[in-house]
Amino acid sequence: MNATTIEQELRQALTEACQKELGSIGLETDLVHELELDSMASLRLLAVVEKRFGIRFPDHLLGEYRTLQKLIDFISTAQGKAS
Repeated sequence: MNATTIEQELRQALTEACQKELGSIGLETDLVHELELDSMASLRLLAVVEKRFGIRFPDHLLGEYRTLQKLIDFISTAQGKAS
């Protein structure tokens, strides 16, 4: 799966999970701040991403995945290792 496809699926998954449109959110925008997420909502969104893409974020780095770009990079790397 290429980065563009990952981004499209990621935006769709996050839009469904938080019920807010992500169309205008840039790749480097802090999602936690922009979507006004508390810590539990952030974890729920990461769980949605894990399920959608069949990946697992390292627990000790969960706070690092706050932008679409960081999520896309991690998903791409994780899927590459699984192939």
